[in-house]
Amino acid sequence: MFKLAFLNLFRRKSRTFLALLAVTFGVAAIIVAIALVDGIYQDALQSFGGMNGVLLYQKGALDIPFSAVNLSYKSKLESVSGVKRVVPEISKMIKSIEGKSTSAGDIMNAPWLIAQAPEDLQYSLASAAYTHIVSGRLPSSGDTGYVLIHKDLSDRLNKPVNSTLRIEGKKFKIIGVFETDSSFLSNMVIMNISDARDLFHVPRSTVSIFTIVPNNNTTAEKLANVLKFRFGDDFEVFTSQTFASQLDAIISQLRTLVFIVASISGFIAALGVMNTLLMSIFERTREFGVLRATGWTKDRILALVMLEALFISIIGALLGCMLGWFVAQSLSTLVPMALHTYLFVLAFLFSTVVGLIAGVYPAYRAANIVPVEALRYE
Repeated sequence: MFKLAFLNLFRRKSRTFLALLAVTFGVAAIIVAIALVDGIYQDALQSFGGMNGVLLYQKGALDIPFSAVNLSYKSKLESVSGVKRVVPEISKMIKSIEGKSTSAGDIMNAPWLIAQAPEDLQYSLASAAYTHIVSGRLPSSGDTGYVLIHKDLSDRLNKPVNSTLRIEGKKFKIIGVFETDSSFLSNMVIMNISDARDLFHVPRSTVSIFTIVPNNNTTAEKLANVLKFRFGDDFEVFTSQTFASQLDAIISQLRTLVFIVASISGFIAALGVMNTLLMSIFERTREFGVLRATGWTKDRILALVMLEALFISIIGALLGCMLGWFVAQSLSTLVPMALHTYLFVLAFLFSTVVGLIAGVYPAYRAANIVPVEALRYE
């Protein structure tokens, strides 16, 4: 019966191909969508989830590069119990690099600036660069006119250590190249805060953010609660836990979207399989009548058609897994992707279940064909 069910798929190759196509693209879409969501989640956590401190930026600001806070708050923040260090920083989106306009609307490829005093780098939002220098050196106190850039940006612009980089029309010397696993940090450019002021015309009394480092006797979350109480009317208070909570909310919405995509893909795949089987049964009505007349039971015919549905879903799932893997790997150079074994197992099971559900009605129709009427069918 297994051999017969498998060979039946090749009796109408074009129709079987269309059904396989529906299943294949459905499975591939699910794999790519989930891999993208998981990739964004993991990449974002690697970027900011391990942030050791509290971030303060302007209340109501659209995002950190649009924040502007008064530097006079620095002394007030330093007087708060539990504070070890207050790091003023300037963050801006870079509009022009090497004389070319950057993709400001493309968050994955637009270079962005984070600037602080050289001695504050290890405590700042850009601290990932402090421990991940792969060539060159870290800035020393008093250094100006320098930049640190990510290896991806260095490779993309063909700008190694000691070469010059034009940002907003002004030249800076690349003194160090760093590397991290996060694509969110791959376009980060680091410079001295005084250079950033001159470059972006930021007033001396203004910065974008404060990074607050807690001392050994307190935690970032406890310090954040104190800062919210004292400065909550003036600042957005942000910690790694806050980030994780916000990220979970966003990922939850994305997972809902993925579920909708999966449902639509499953529905289309089920229609494809069901249509293929129904047309096949219609064309093989006389054949089913002969089988019933020669002793085949309803259960055997039911099993035959269900096996055909199962074969379509299994072959489609295998092709879909390969296509999904290929597409995800191709897109991984542009956006973060996370491919895990469970993803392929889940997609395979999803396809199998959809195929079996789609085969129930055609199998029922085939099993209930009346032999006498079927033998008269032309």
